[in-house]
Amino acid sequence: VEPKSEASDPLAAAAENLSRLVRIRREDRPPSGLEQALDTARAALADGDLAKAVDILAPHAQEDARIARWLERARLRLDALAAVAELDRLARAALGAS
Repeated sequence: VEPKSEASDPLAAAAENLSRLVRIRREDRPPSGLEQALDTARAALADGDLAKAVDILAPHAQEDARIARWLERARLRLDALAAVAELDRLARAALGAS
């Protein structure tokens, strides 16, 4: 069995990219706001909710350039998904009108 490629499972790829932002923290202190946001965003991605992950991480874009880059790619993906949905809607409307 071959592993899924990034193209075949984009949410898994997004979760993998996000997991690279993990920082090891000391157990004797509470997690930072960024660490909590990363954990919450990972959970959103695991649930298939890319838009929620973007919303969670957006306030932290200035804290880490990797987050800013991830957000840029994630927003492009959301835009592409919206465009495909609109094309599908238009095609269905055109076929229904025929």
